[in-house]
Amino acid sequence: MQSFESVEKTFSTENKPQVSRLAHRSRFLRSFKAGACPSLKQDYYIYLIKYYPQFKKDCPRSPFLQKNMKKFLFYFLSLTWGLPMTLAGAIVALILLMCGKKPKKWKRCIYFECGSGWGGFNLGMFFLTAKNSSTHIKDHEHGHAVQNCILGPFMPFIITIPSALRYWYIEMRYYQRGEKPLKPYESIWFESTATKFGENIK
Repeated sequence: MQSFESVEKTFSTENKPQVSRLAHRSRFLRSFKAGACPSLKQDYYIYLIKYYPQFKKDCPRSPFLQKNMKKFLFYFLSLTWGLPMTLAGAIVALILLMCGKKPKKWKRCIYFECGSGWGGFNLGMFFLTAKNSSTHIKDHEHGHAVQNCILGPFMPFIITIPSALRYWYIEMRYYQRGEKPLKPYESIWFESTATKFGENIK
């Protein structure tokens, strides 16, 4: 396996003072396409930015940095701008822990399984679902957590309360009567975007 030292030696300005910017960029892109280990790619990126600042706008952002920056932003916003919902979720989570429920992790959220025959309910970084809920439901509830990062203290009034009222209206008006709703559940914007956000988070 190629070491960072060998990369540095190869691309050192002392060894190749006339190597063009285009050649460096081309080799860097090939490194990303090759099967090099993530740590080597990360070192390679840092090396080029350190000694060749002009690459900052040309080189693709390191997937490692990109992933962790998104993760940092999610937790930072959940614990600041979106704190009201996250705090409510933490209180509910504490009560469930005291009742013997075991927390589980789904991507960047903590969730609990309670009961059966229903969907889910989001409270910031936490959400509740029925037992053995589908991937789609868990992604959807995770998407509401992303919405909380965006809307912050306005989340309960713009999405949470309307979503809960709409869910139970559909449940009692249609499903409990054995009827099918006229429109899909995700026909409204805040439900469709929640699913889209949740499915795009890895």
